[in-house]
Amino acid sequence: MAPALPGLEIIPFQVAAYDKKAGCMAFFDEKRTEDFQFISGTMIRKLAKEGKKPPNGFMPENAWKIIASYYQNL
Repeated sequence: MAPALPGLEIIPFQVAAYDKKAGCMAFFDEKRTEDFQFISGTMIRKLAKEGKKPPNGFMPENAWKIIASYYQNL
């Protein structure tokens, strides 16, 4: 419950991170912290601008090409 907004219910969300074992994005599991990598937007923009690829399974290849092209042409 938000104190100033009595009709608003705050719903917690699950944190997603890159699961290095599974090779894809997944909900973070606190019991397997060493298996996860948190990838920031800053890191993704840097990879895109430099023409590097994110970890396999991070996002579809076609989507990455669009993002990389955008940041390389700024």
